[in-house]
Amino acid sequence: VMVQRVTYRRRLSYNTKSNKVRKVKTP
Repeated sequence: VMVQRVTYRRRLSYNTKSNKVRKVKTP
């Protein structure tokens, strides 16, 4: 099963305007 991992630029683990969200495909 491929899980879409979302990595944030900052340490906050939630989506904010200051946090640019980057979707990364991980095996």
